[in-house]
Amino acid sequence: MIVSPSLHLLAAVSVALSSFPAAALAQASPRLHDAAGSTTTAEPGPDSTAEVDAINAEAVAAFKEGKYDEAARLFEKAYETSPEPNYLFNIGRVYEEASNFPKAIEFYERFINEPGVLSLIHIPSPRDLSTSRM
Repeated sequence: MIVSPSLHLLAAVSVALSSFPAAALAQASPRLHDAAGSTTTAEPGPDSTAEVDAINAEAVAAFKEGKYDEAARLFEKAYETSPEPNYLFNIGRVYEEASNFPKAIEFYERFINEPGVLSLIHIPSPRDLSTSRM
C-alpha cells in the first residue's frame, strides 16, 4: 500500500500528539515573527489580549458544542489577531473532528512549518508508526 506524504504527516502528527485528550486544543501564547523568521514571545497590549482571549474562548465553546464551522472561523480570526502557531493546530484539530481530513492536513502542515514548532514536538519515524496502535 502506498501512503501519500500528507497521510503520513497526519498520522505522524496524530501519534506525536496522542497524549492529548480527544477534545484537547492547544493553548496559545502570543508570539511575534521577525523578518528573519525568528519568534519571540509578544506582550500584546491589554486590548488585543482581551480581544484574542474572548475570541479563543468562543472558539473553544463552539468546538465543545460541535459547531465546527464556527470554531474554525473563530480560531482563524484569533490567528489573524495574534499569529500564534497553536491556533493553526486548533484549526486542524477542528477539521479533524469534523472529518474534513484535507483541511485538517492543510492546517497541521501550516502548524508544523511555523518556525520553532518542530523543535517542540517529536515526529515519529515510519518505524515508530508501524509499531504503534492507531
